[in-house]
Amino acid sequence: MHASDVQGPIYEETKNYILKESPDILILSGPPLYLVGFALSKEDIDNAKGNLTDLSGEIPQVVVDHHLLRDLRCFDFIESVQEESENKLMVASELVGKKPNLLEARREEFYLEK
Repeated sequence: MHASDVQGPIYEETKNYILKESPDILILSGPPLYLVGFALSKEDIDNAKGNLTDLSGEIPQVVVDHHLLRDLRCFDFIESVQEESENKLMVASELVGKKPNLLEARREEFYLEK
């Protein structure tokens, strides 16, 4: 199942819908950590973490990408979910045997280079 832009998922209803569909693999965007304090609250991220933990405990392979990887703190978030889940989360690049290269998260660094 490809569930882009569900942002975590933040909402319980989204998590329940995904579980009802019983996918073997789930690819989703993960929560946009970079929006905390602007469009999202810490509670939204906590909800996303709990729901993602539940999903990764039920679905054999979960891939997070897109929104989550726009922030360098993404690996701390992924690790915290993995500590509470039975299954390993992966990022899309790992599906093809590559290490993540967080270009969007490092955008400011690139703009400063001459």
